Amino acid sequence: MARQRKNRGLPVCWMVAAILPFGWPSAASAVHLTGRIISVGFSSTDPYGLDHGLCHYKLGRWTPVRVDLTNHDGDLFSGWLEVRQPDRDGDLVVARQQISIRDSRRYFLYVPAARNIRDVPFNVRVVSAEGSLIPLFSDSNEKLVELTPEDQIIPVDPRTLVILDISEGGLNHLRQLTKETTSDKDLVVARCAPSELPDLVAGLEMVDVIVWDAADPSASVMDLGQREAIIEWVRRGGRLVLGVSKNWDIVSRSAFGEMIPARLSEVTTTTSPTIFSKHACELLFGSGEPAISSLRSPLKFCPITRDTLLPDAESVIPFEMPDTSENNILAASRPYGRGRVVLVAAEMRELFQVGSYAEAFLRQVVRMRPAEKPKSSSQGQFGVTLPARDIDLCSLVEDTTDFDIAASLYFLFAFVFVVAYIIAATFGSWTWLKKKGLVRMSWPAFAALSVAASATSLLAVRFVRGIGNSVECFTVVDGKAGSPDVAAICYLGMKTATYSNVDLSLPGNWLDIENSPPVHAAIRPRWYEDRYSTGESTYAASTEYTAATVAGQLHNVLFRATAKQFEGCWEGAMAGRLNAALYRDAEQKWTKLSKESWIENKLGTDLDTCYIFIAARGFSENESRDNRIYCYPFKALPDGKRITVESILAELDSSSPAAVRPTARRDPVAEVDKTAAEPKDPQVQRLFSSLCEKWASDCGCRPDTPYYYGYDRQSEDEIDVRSDRFTSGMLLLTFFDEINQAVERYQRLDRSQGRVLDRSSDLTLGTALFVGFANDPGPARLCWRRSGSNGKWRPIDPDQTRTMYRFTIPIRGTTVQP
Repeated sequence: MARQRKNRGLPVCWMVAAILPFGWPSAASAVHLTGRIISVGFSSTDPYGLDHGLCHYKLGRWTPVRVDLTNHDGDLFSGWLEVRQPDRDGDLVVARQQISIRDSRRYFLYVPAARNIRDVPFNVRVVSAEGSLIPLFSDSNEKLVELTPEDQIIPVDPRTLVILDISEGGLNHLRQLTKETTSDKDLVVARCAPSELPDLVAGLEMVDVIVWDAADPSASVMDLGQREAIIEWVRRGGRLVLGVSKNWDIVSRSAFGEMIPARLSEVTTTTSPTIFSKHACELLFGSGEPAISSLRSPLKFCPITRDTLLPDAESVIPFEMPDTSENNILAASRPYGRGRVVLVAAEMRELFQVGSYAEAFLRQVVRMRPAEKPKSSSQGQFGVTLPARDIDLCSLVEDTTDFDIAASLYFLFAFVFVVAYIIAATFGSWTWLKKKGLVRMSWPAFAALSVAASATSLLAVRFVRGIGNSVECFTVVDGKAGSPDVAAICYLGMKTATYSNVDLSLPGNWLDIENSPPVHAAIRPRWYEDRYSTGESTYAASTEYTAATVAGQLHNVLFRATAKQFEGCWEGAMAGRLNAALYRDAEQKWTKLSKESWIENKLGTDLDTCYIFIAARGFSENESRDNRIYCYPFKALPDGKRITVESILAELDSSSPAAVRPTARRDPVAEVDKTAAEPKDPQVQRLFSSLCEKWASDCGCRPDTPYYYGYDRQSEDEIDVRSDRFTSGMLLLTFFDEINQAVERYQRLDRSQGRVLDRSSDLTLGTALFVGFANDPGPARLCWRRSGSNGKWRPIDPDQTRTMYRFTIPIRGTTVQP
């Protein structure tokens, strides 16, 4: 009896044991967290200084999401913060940040921003270490599933120049620049205190220029991570403008002291306008000679002369001119990695107090010209309004990594296979059966043939798609002559033969992946803009994968036997280098190089389609210099060979401009332009403006070509990475800021996300720029491993590659050194 009662109690015990875990609150769910999203991207104000609670993020770029969290329980909580954004295929990129919080803390998340095609805002979730969703609470104790942004979030067009003002109290004069632009697509001025800057370089990717007046890089203003983020951002191509006077000693002793273009030694106070050069007076007072004998108020400044400039620095105000005698330099710049640091020898706020104007001065240091109003949109057939800029150079070149040719091959094979199967199944099999007298066996024969055809189709698909992973890429490598240290931007397309989940990385040293520094590499999904598409093409069933920003990796990326496109930044040392020695011609020293000048290829790869560019003056905010840039084009530079300017000129004089690039594949579309007369004068032939006409024509920008709907998407299909059109598109993107936008035909050209490829600022009076192309994959490699395996990373050798090498070369003078 007792045993029966004991047995009857067992089911009850099992039921209690099963229900108890669901009813008993876990430690993670008991935590009481309140939080809010402080900002997405960077906040901005309108031209009148009014803050409307607007946050801006740039489409296709890493975006910082700043979050405040408070733990009211007092116990340590460990978990993860998460934010999601869709990629171009509709899959969700998840950015995660590990958190350990006992009271209150502020965190940054970094996610590649995209158009909210799936209505995915920048909402933030908290997840426990076990992976369960943690409820949140608002300040009014309202229970929330996730945090939503409080401010209005505005996407910034990829073409927009984004200036971030981190000056203490803000440099309000920057807002006047937005009044001069033709639209908000030209310029956005954002605002952020130095102490609120992101602590990773990814958070600054959307920014093009940082202005820091009265710069104070002390530890009380920003921490080590924020300082390193700014320095790495400059190295990757940013432009940092520093206004320095009273804080000159703090700046000189900081990490920024190694980056500034001049040696600072003291601060001086003056009321005399004679300290300003003629160019500075034009910018500040509107004329070369100020109408006043004394400044309105005393001005503190750090004297900069040509003797205190570093060898690779250039004067910005006054801008560099041949045989200039100006020695009072108000602003100077110097390259640092792919970017530049501009030093203003006074606090800009004080300069504008003693001067009458600020806009032209700011344009000069920021390096922007007044926006040219593009040709108004025209009317096409059926009343469709066509955009003024209908030839997107960035889309043109990035289409080389989307496996269009492979997709065409798949379609062609499928078509041929279907036709062959129909013929074999109907005519071939029936004829054979009739010949053998086995017509009564037609149904079993057709069934056997169907099984064989299915097996053959599977093998054929595997054969066409290939075995393993395939990569198509083109790389842009930037460096200095004589140095193996380079930086690269990689545009990658990858596809797999089957459904597979992989982790991706772009390590600094792919030969020793495990020991590569993560800060020197980054990879993110590629975003693109199709202005002519009525809808987005995405997968019906989306998946999630993780962007590991610190490690520069993507985890658990699903490939559906199709292609995905990525963009990466890479820094490191190459095995080879480019050596050069350039000297000025004794007679025409500003427009020609001496015949003894030479360039030597020690890169370990053959170069073709090469150019040397020199400038006869520096950048001016109110005048194009397209007719003051000269070029030396030549066909090839084999590995290990040296070429002199004398041999380049001899080849140029004996050949036509059409023969400059014989090693590149010819494009039928580029061949149809017969309207432009080829320049015969070698001096005219060497002008940048003449070459620009040829490059634009190769890309479809010809006087006889009318606007029509969808031009750039229709004519750029299946572009060859080694074609003239690709080469010309990359050259136009390299010097896009030098293209004279006053010429109507050039107003059709657009660069969308290609601003990062511009190298116009490296072309100065004392620095030449070499450009050459190669059929090698460059110094970086995309590496992969199976998701969840934690196995060894394996590099992928690209199937189709093209690399553009760009090196700065100092011009040494007129005397040839032995």
